Amino acid sequence: MQLRAHACLVACLLISAVVGAVAVTSETPVAKTRPLAFPFNVNFKPQDTWAPEAVFGVFVFLFLINIWRGRQSNERRAIFWATQLISAESQLPDNFALIGPGNSGEGEVLVRESMNIYCVHVSGRRYCKSGRLTFFFRKRQDLLAWAVSGITRSPDVLDIQIDLSPGSIPPLVLLIARAGHAKTLAKEQADVKTFTKLLEVKKDRLAAWPSIDLAVYAEQASAFYDLMTPYLLSHSFGQGAWEELGTCFRHLHITSEGQGDDTKQARQQAKRAAENRAKKEVLALKAAEQKRQEELMARREKKAEQDQPMRAASTAGASGDELRDELGFKLMRKGVKEFSGETILTPRFYTTDFEEMEKMYSLEENPNLKMDELEAMLAEFRRDYNQCHFVRNATFPEAAKKLTGNTRKIFIEFLERSCTAEFSGFLLYKELGRRLKKANPVLAEIFTLLSRDEARHAGFINKSMSDFNLALDLGFLTRNRKYTFFKPKFIIYATYLSEKIGYWRYISIYRHLQRNPDCQLYPLFEYFENWCQDESRHGDFLAATLKCQPELLEGTAARLWSRFFCLSVYITMYLNDHQRSFFYESLGMDTTRFNKHVILETNNTTERIFPEVPDVENPAFFQRLDEMVKHNNAIVQIGRSDAPNWLKNLQKLPHLERIAKGCILLFLAPAKRVGSLDVEGDAAFQY
Repeated sequence: MQLRAHACLVACLLISAVVGAVAVTSETPVAKTRPLAFPFNVNFKPQDTWAPEAVFGVFVFLFLINIWRGRQSNERRAIFWATQLISAESQLPDNFALIGPGNSGEGEVLVRESMNIYCVHVSGRRYCKSGRLTFFFRKRQDLLAWAVSGITRSPDVLDIQIDLSPGSIPPLVLLIARAGHAKTLAKEQADVKTFTKLLEVKKDRLAAWPSIDLAVYAEQASAFYDLMTPYLLSHSFGQGAWEELGTCFRHLHITSEGQGDDTKQARQQAKRAAENRAKKEVLALKAAEQKRQEELMARREKKAEQDQPMRAASTAGASGDELRDELGFKLMRKGVKEFSGETILTPRFYTTDFEEMEKMYSLEENPNLKMDELEAMLAEFRRDYNQCHFVRNATFPEAAKKLTGNTRKIFIEFLERSCTAEFSGFLLYKELGRRLKKANPVLAEIFTLLSRDEARHAGFINKSMSDFNLALDLGFLTRNRKYTFFKPKFIIYATYLSEKIGYWRYISIYRHLQRNPDCQLYPLFEYFENWCQDESRHGDFLAATLKCQPELLEGTAARLWSRFFCLSVYITMYLNDHQRSFFYESLGMDTTRFNKHVILETNNTTERIFPEVPDVENPAFFQRLDEMVKHNNAIVQIGRSDAPNWLKNLQKLPHLERIAKGCILLFLAPAKRVGSLDVEGDAAFQY
């Protein structure tokens, strides 16, 4: 290719010289001779001298001669060195079975890549994939390059590259080079720059090392010293061998960072790419969430402006008729449902003694507080597995339109109770997270993350109520709902049971509807599988907080309180669900069987942490609960009658007495001694 380029250049120059040399010596044309006709005017002048053309011709001649001479010179050198390499005295034939490209004729080992680059291919050695010896000669065929190289004294170079088989070399990067050349390579070679550092060779380990001339960049010093065997030193880097061969040596580069995916550089690049993708995804999620929140706020502001006249009208007519929707629900204002009245069975808002809670879990006052499990829990909550789970789709409004009559009404009541329960958890956990920041930052952050989950659940349910043209004013609920005070230890007992029983309720409904898709009235239930995992993680965290305070799980008081809270939660759920059995029947479920299953599973889970639980497997347990259901239904019927309030209260007394008696009998019934502590009797042990 270089020869063709030079020939083209010379041809162009010769043509221009010939055109420039045309001259006319006579002013008058010869008779009967037709003058030259040109489409344009050309004035030819006589040529004074041919010196420039002669000089140029000489230069071109020398240029062509140098191309031929330089090519022949490099070829002779390549043949000479190739002959030396394959001779009997060389070590190349002893180390490789095949020398040459393999498809050439007998004795042909050289492959010419250009006029100054020749190579020899070798193969046929264990652990070696292939080898290549490349001669980089000076560009003697190029007159200008040859002149420059004569001034700069650039040498001919032999580059030996041996590619080892994958897996035959441990992770290693090593560079041995002349001091000046080593700095350049350390900047140019990515593996040397990334994984190595300059190593100072210790004379007490390698006394014969020519430290003045050579620089060593190694990933591990031990690898360098292991490679410098006595044989290698005596033949290459020892003082005697170095005096003979040192002038010809440039560098030795050993690396496991070749091409492919199974290298440290490739793994680092893949890791960085994965981290960058993860960061981009997180940023995209945050941007989408921020956009969603902005759109939500804009809709709320727009709705508030639209509802402002209605609020004024409702305030002005407060003394008149009550505002109700088509199902008979009382409305605070248009589209906003009034909260149901509080009873002993409705979800409650809890508060506690936050200062006492700080003392219980303060790291300063309790330096021996076991935090290992809580720190592991914090890492788990930070992952936020359900961050993108609660995303609605178009099936929600369509499914809500299909629910009519009593089914629609009972379903709205279910959404209200669920939203109120989740929102009460959000308020409690948020306040605990705020109050415990200084006393126990780990515990405070976990409570804050719990409030994040509960707020997400409450918001998702409240958004579902909008499919029924209703909503709950959670801000009004926060300010006006009555708060029930529990001591810190009672709060932990109650919230643990609430989270665990919530898990078993959600997962039982989800599994039933997966087996019976025809009963799937509303797509909210399709989210229960991941939803209930939040409830389970919350319960596991509260169990860990109980373990941090052994007195909550040991002794007579702990056993009695455990039994009391278990019964309170079980009885409340059993009576509440049977009071609204139509809801579960609309889902194709048997209310009694569903409640028994949830109580049994919750009790089995609670046995792992509470020191004592009710014996729910005793047939008498559910028999008493069924009797209490009958009396509770009678109370509900009395409340719906048109009798005066004093008469209703009088009629309720016998039924209330029977329910109270049932609660006392269940509390006094033999319980199961379980838990991880305080196991007594012949099988006493601790785990």
